[in-house]
Amino acid sequence: MNELNLINYNIYYLFLCFTIYAFLGWVLETIYAAIKNGSFINRGFLNGPFCPIYGFGTVFLITFLKPFMNNIFILFIFSIILTSLLEYFTGYVLETLFHSSWWDYNNRKYNIKGRICLEFLIYWGLLSIFILKIVHPTVDFIIKWIPFPIGTWIFSALFAYFIADFTATLIEVIHMHSLFKELHNINLEIKEKLENLNLHIKALRRSSQIEEASENLIAELKIRHEYIISKAIRRSSRIRAAFPEFKSKRFSQVLRDIREKIYGKK
Repeated sequence: MNELNLINYNIYYLFLCFTIYAFLGWVLETIYAAIKNGSFINRGFLNGPFCPIYGFGTVFLITFLKPFMNNIFILFIFSIILTSLLEYFTGYVLETLFHSSWWDYNNRKYNIKGRICLEFLIYWGLLSIFILKIVHPTVDFIIKWIPFPIGTWIFSALFAYFIADFTATLIEVIHMHSLFKELHNINLEIKEKLENLNLHIKALRRSSQIEEASENLIAELKIRHEYIISKAIRRSSRIRAAFPEFKSKRFSQVLRDIREKIYGKK
C-alpha cells in the first residue's frame, strides 16, 4: 500500500487526510447548523460523522496546490477554482443520479444553476488557505507520527467503514425515492379518479351505486397515501434535516405534501 502513489503522495497518506478532513468538515457543518437552527443536525451525506466533499476537496488542494504554497494570492485563486469545480460537479452528479438538488444557491447573487455561487466560493477560498497554511501542518505531523503498521490497520478499518456507510446511505436514498415514486403515482391515480368521477356525476351517466364505489376507491387511495407519506417522512427525515434545501425535480409535489403534513402548510 505504501508504494501506491498519486502525484508524489501515497494513497495511504491521502486516504487518512481524506478521513480527517471529512470529519473536520462534518464538525464545521454541524456547528454551523446548530447555531443556525438551535439544535443538533447530522449534516453529512453519510450516516456517520463525515462530509466526504470536504475530504475530497482538501485532498485535491493538498495534491495539486503544493507548488503554490508560498504565494497566497495564487493559492487563493486556485483554491477557488478547484473547490468550485468540485462543488459544481458533485451537485451535477447528485442531480443526475437522484434527479434531486441537495443544496440551492439560486437565491444568492452570481450563482451558476444554483450549484455554486460567488459568495461561498470566496468562503471556500479563505477556508482553503486556512486549512493549507494553519491546519494541515498539524494533520501532516499526526499522520506521519502514526507507526505505519498501526496506520495500515486504521486504513483498512476506515476503508471498510466507508464502503459500508456509503452502501447503507445509497440504499436509504433509493428506498426514499421509491416511496416518493409510489406517492407520486398515488397522487396521479387520485387525481384521475376524481376527474372521472366529476365528469360522470355532471353527465349523470352513472348510477349512485357506481358513484359510491368510485368514492370508496378514492377514499382507499387517500388512506394508502397517508400511510405511504408517513413512511416517507420517517425515511427521509435525516436527508431533509441534513439538506434543508433538498429538492426533487420529479417529485416536487410529493415533497410539498410531506412539508404540508409536517408543518401544516406548503
